[in-house]
Amino acid sequence: MKLSRGVVRFNFNWCCALLPFLVLFANLARMIAQNNIIYFGSITIVGVIGFFLLLDKSRISGKPLFLSLTALFCATAAINVFLVKNVELTNVAQEAALMGVTALMLLYKPTRLQAWASYWIVAVIFLSYYLRGYHPSRVLSSSSNYISVILILFIVLYYQALEGCDVTLLRLAPAVTCFLFSVWGRGRGGILSSAILLVGLLLIRITTASKRGRRLLFVAILLIIAATAVIIAGTYSLSRFSWLLGSYQTEGLLDVSRAGMWKEYIQTTFDSAYNVVFGTSFSQMPLISRFSSNPHNSFIYLHLTHGILPTVILLVLLVRSLVTYMKKKEYMSALALFVLCVRAFTDKFIFMQYGMPVMMYLILAPWVGSEQRFREENELPRRNTAGVVRSV
Repeated sequence: MKLSRGVVRFNFNWCCALLPFLVLFANLARMIAQNNIIYFGSITIVGVIGFFLLLDKSRISGKPLFLSLTALFCATAAINVFLVKNVELTNVAQEAALMGVTALMLLYKPTRLQAWASYWIVAVIFLSYYLRGYHPSRVLSSSSNYISVILILFIVLYYQALEGCDVTLLRLAPAVTCFLFSVWGRGRGGILSSAILLVGLLLIRITTASKRGRRLLFVAILLIIAATAVIIAGTYSLSRFSWLLGSYQTEGLLDVSRAGMWKEYIQTTFDSAYNVVFGTSFSQMPLISRFSSNPHNSFIYLHLTHGILPTVILLVLLVRSLVTYMKKKEYMSALALFVLCVRAFTDKFIFMQYGMPVMMYLILAPWVGSEQRFREENELPRRNTAGVVRSV
């Protein structure tokens, strides 16, 4: 029985879109089982496939931009190896492979089913640990803060994949579970970013709700904001919150170590023009060095490992992407990128790390991709001025 060309093409595209999710799952396995072989093997294979397809295809919009950005990242990281010595050559190779994974995501957009199923698989994995009585600090080989990082990487891909769909498809259950798992993981960055995601989704739902429904959604938003403030803020001393805040204090949630590290970074960096241009050596920052050279901020880490030029270019592209999404009324994509940026502001997991393909995909999606993908997206019905998504 012969398969039609359309079916074969669909299967090929679907498999290519699935590969980046397998990389994220390989990273999760690495963080649980402390085995690097599967993860590094997966990013190498998928990265090579991504670059091969990118270079093989002729009708790709934004290919020069992508290749130039990749070359800039790798070149400045290589310079850092010899001048600043914050990274090693293996990190440069890893970054190149991760950009290859990004290329695959830009060529073959993740599907809604893949993103939905992937998120719930991860959620069930964490739920199994919770039901078995595991302390969140024992789930991953690293800090329990990264529970929310893993979930947010999957969930932003899910909600971004819903762009252009009927607003009734914006289910809140994934966002609610992400918020609850972030609270369980005891990380301020995860709690704040997942709360922003949930509030953003409720605001989108408000545009199509009835008058009574709008009131209920508005109350829900206020409750989420209040709960987030109570959990995050370290200034509450009321006895009724002591049981909650006490557990967070013991987990280091209410410490000020991040503020101290960021202050050290700013003072040391702007003390020298050389540090501003090329990045500050970890040897000059004893506090950050004490935390395994982790500044707990992905954008600071970008400067420390690449210097000022890629950092400025990346931030400009990021802002332009957000503005482009808003102008096109692609609010789900804008929300996904903003939430990921908020989470990246308090932990290191983007540049030269497993979260890089997701971040770069969301940043570059407005300009880089197959011409067929752009044609299909342009043919999709857009939101009207009230922010309602028409059915596809």
